[in-house]
Amino acid sequence: MLIKMRNLIRALKIISYIIWLSVTLLGTTAFYNLTTIQTDFETTTQGYDKVIITVSVSYRGYLYDLEVCINFTLYDDLGNIISRNGTVIYLRPGGSTSSTVVLHVTPDVASGMLSIFLAQIIFGHEFIGFHIEEPIEVGGGS
Repeated sequence: MLIKMRNLIRALKIISYIIWLSVTLLGTTAFYNLTTIQTDFETTTQGYDKVIITVSVSYRGYLYDLEVCINFTLYDDLGNIISRNGTVIYLRPGGSTSSTVVLHVTPDVASGMLSIFLAQIIFGHEFIGFHIEEPIEVGGGS
């Protein structure tokens, strides 16, 4: 009976080491991948009624895919949402993409917000990510 208990304890110890090592490698790779993401966005105004926003994302990570959610929101003078548009892009390691949106601004638009959410997809689930928000000068308003 004592020998069976020792073997059971050894087996559980080995299993716990395997789980600990797997989780450590998973977390280390995930956090390293976050350091390999590069984002850049450029806002260009053409006249008083057109704003062009270009968002570029580059991902040089390993193993895990990257989900990029880009949202553009336009507000009136009172902070009410006038329009919202967005897209979701999935990047493989080593991939890069660029998304361009042209906003036609009406006089009732006072401000805008660019929102980018980047998350790593591990085993089909969002694991870890970060959120970037940047106000956009749209030139409208009454």
